[in-house]
Amino acid sequence: MRKLVLSSLASGVLLAACSPSTQPLSNAPLPPSNQANSQSPTQTASSTPAQSSSSIDTTSQASLPSVTQASFNNQPETLTDRVQSKDETIQVKAEGFRKQDIASAIELKLVAEVAPPKVLGKNVQATDVQVQGNYAYVSYDIAGPEFSGGVYILDVKDPKNPKLVAEMSAPDLDAYALMPQGNRLYFSGASANEKILTTPALLQTLELSEDGSRFVKDLGTTGLPSYAGTDVAVAQGKVYVSSGDKNGGISQIDPTTLKSTAFFPFEDARSVNTNYTLNGKPQVVAFKGTNGALQVLDADLKPGARYDFSSTATIQYSQSIMDIQGSMALIGAGDGGGLLVDLATGKQLWQQKTPKGITNGATLSGDLAFLANGEDGVSVALRQADGSFENVGSLSFPDQVSSNTVMFRNNVLYVANGRGGLSILTVNKVTPPSPCTGTADNIVANPGFELPNEPLSSYIFTKELPCWTILGDEGVVEIDPPSVWQTPDGVRSMDLNPNRPGAIAQTLQTVAGKRYRLTFSLAGNYTVAPAKKEVEIFWNNKSLGTQSFDTTGRSASNMGWKTVSIDMPAATGAQTELRFIGKNTGSGGAVIDAVKVQPMGLLDQILNIL
Repeated sequence: MRKLVLSSLASGVLLAACSPSTQPLSNAPLPPSNQANSQSPTQTASSTPAQSSSSIDTTSQASLPSVTQASFNNQPETLTDRVQSKDETIQVKAEGFRKQDIASAIELKLVAEVAPPKVLGKNVQATDVQVQGNYAYVSYDIAGPEFSGGVYILDVKDPKNPKLVAEMSAPDLDAYALMPQGNRLYFSGASANEKILTTPALLQTLELSEDGSRFVKDLGTTGLPSYAGTDVAVAQGKVYVSSGDKNGGISQIDPTTLKSTAFFPFEDARSVNTNYTLNGKPQVVAFKGTNGALQVLDADLKPGARYDFSSTATIQYSQSIMDIQGSMALIGAGDGGGLLVDLATGKQLWQQKTPKGITNGATLSGDLAFLANGEDGVSVALRQADGSFENVGSLSFPDQVSSNTVMFRNNVLYVANGRGGLSILTVNKVTPPSPCTGTADNIVANPGFELPNEPLSSYIFTKELPCWTILGDEGVVEIDPPSVWQTPDGVRSMDLNPNRPGAIAQTLQTVAGKRYRLTFSLAGNYTVAPAKKEVEIFWNNKSLGTQSFDTTGRSASNMGWKTVSIDMPAATGAQTELRFIGKNTGSGGAVIDAVKVQPMGLLDQILNIL
């Protein structure tokens, strides 16, 4: 039999063999071969069609009585000794990465440590952490051939003063990964309970109080194929669980019946994530090991693109957790290190390997990324202008602690540190923000609306945009990535009419008496009538007229962008306001991008006067 056990080695989480005296469950699959599976070349789509989920028999995966007699403790006053408040600055070590002054621009403070629980007197260790609202949920398992684990609920409304509010103990199952959703908590894992399970892998479901702060009851077990339920995600009213290794794959679970409703075979499936949207529809993204491969599936587990990455995640029975923002997947790819992949193309954008060569998990938000590297600790990376990341440095924890998974949200970093329990750190970027000044060639700052540079999977309405003032009755504009429609420059464009007419303005640094030329790209939202889209431009409160665009026959891949060029009157002072106003009455208006204002040369000015 195989199970996930935490190791003090850099490998962190491994699927390890049980002792010789322990036999597999009666109908468990055979242990996998020691030979790695043959894979397609790195960064290329698989030429072998993936097997459809419709051909898989899922009758053996059903809702079962609980494999464990869960014990709940919802009395916070009995749990206070588990949490230790801290106020320690953690230095980012820049050796082997970037210069120390860059590393010191990321300020991390260890604000709390949460000791792991004991189950039946045995020490267990942190395997995963997820945050929902004001609460963090942490899963635990036990090292070695035994099975024992649990779950913590922490109130992290004030991350510097977290409170352990509830504990669940499970004497005969391991919890490897978890996902809260409303008043349900799903966690994947394994158990040796052969009276209920035919294979060790499982999904366990718990009911939570309405606010998610307490355990209410154990709702039961769903059996999964293979040795371990490795990860879990929720989307569109369905639960998705990865299980591996041999005969593993992705199971779709109905949260009402807790029965498996679809299955996609994907041996050695290690991670599943539902944060990716393709053509407006949520997708299920899975990562497997030996060797590494990404598989994109629709909500019914019908296969789409597959991308293989040879020489990654080649260590058998190990953990490889990913995080997705927009179309970017950051993967803890085991001995392949941290791997950043564009899900739209399968292109590998970045790879980072650690000194001892193991990355268990990854998280990213905004322009920061963190990788859990086993006993190498946690590494930090910073997003660059081209969307890739650059190594900044690393932070380490005490000996015999293995960083297994990380979660970074709202400037707080949560680290599941194995036998070290949970570490909570605040993160502060002390690098000053870039000033909103243009260049000699273009005095417009943020001309393509690319800031903030957090990836987008679909359009967003925003009330704030760096360097621009958002005007109009509604006070919002719509920002659109290439997944919505083609952009002429960069990865964002702007619809000036999100629901009704909108407007933006920027005050530019000008020279009195000097003339300037404005150019920008213009198209229109073709999905909403009328076909004619209009935008009026103002320079220092003086209208420069209205520009129009006909969207007839246009599409997401054929926007028909045109370049508008306007020679503007001489500036009257050191500051001049540039303004764009959407003129259509409802939603879906003129779309602009690549705004440029540059000084006119002397010859241009003379010709303009003539």
